[in-house]
Amino acid sequence: MYLRWMASGLLFLARIALAAILLLSACAKLRNPVMFLESVYLYELLGPGGAFFVALFLPPLEFVLAIALLLDCFALGAALTSTILGVAFLVAQLSALHRGLSISCGCFGGAIYDEVGLTTLLRALMVVILGAAMVVLRDCGKLANVR
Repeated sequence: MYLRWMASGLLFLARIALAAILLLSACAKLRNPVMFLESVYLYELLGPGGAFFVALFLPPLEFVLAIALLLDCFALGAALTSTILGVAFLVAQLSALHRGLSISCGCFGGAIYDEVGLTTLLRALMVVILGAAMVVLRDCGKLANVR
């Protein structure tokens, strides 16, 4: 009983925290799509078409994921997708660091210059941890129901 209650509370906190991060990120990117597109280009991982595709579809995807998490509608799918996005953000940032690029992470659409580094890596890692925690905690809640 206690395990189920604890898992439920932690799941709620993880869901709201992840939704907040995604919603803030999406809104900043949607407010200034050109700056976000420039941020994507500066990573030098994708050609012009790929960068345009990412800049066009990532902000609405983040927004939809945030709403799904807030409404607890398809939250497991949103958590899994968010975890995958977090891993992609980590890989992109690690690649930029490895290649010695001094660029803004683009996490909040370029509205805030936040150079890729420890802080931005920890932020991306937080997205991964929160998404993964949601998956694990949902399973803990299900296991706690079994006697």
